[in-house]
Amino acid sequence: MNNQNIIFFDGYCILCNGFIDFLLKVDKRSYLRFSPIHGETAKKILPLNRLQDIESVIFIDEQNRIFSKSVAVITILKTLGGFWKLSILFFIIPRVIRDFIYDWIAQNRYSWFGKRDRCRLASEEEKEKILP
Repeated sequence: MNNQNIIFFDGYCILCNGFIDFLLKVDKRSYLRFSPIHGETAKKILPLNRLQDIESVIFIDEQNRIFSKSVAVITILKTLGGFWKLSILFFIIPRVIRDFIYDWIAQNRYSWFGKRDRCRLASEEEKEKILP
């Protein structure tokens, strides 16, 4: 499982799943892998304190560095390459402000966007990219 770019996400959150759908569509070079934070892959890889952090997208890059919140989102987009590398411009905004906005959205995501009854399941086309 090491040396992969893995995004851990809330598989029940409709907003989070929308972000994953977007990434699946634009990740033409298959740089990214995905796993619900409630899944088996997360339990094997993430430290315990990160498993309990369902308010954040968590990203582990190829060097096994762990990113969360706004830094995770920006780093994920940068990893896609091409036009998406411009996302690093968001680092101009102080992290405290970026994470404040991230936390505000995360705390309200279920009431604004809804919640699934069960965790996302991978389709046949997604099975190689979405880990259990």
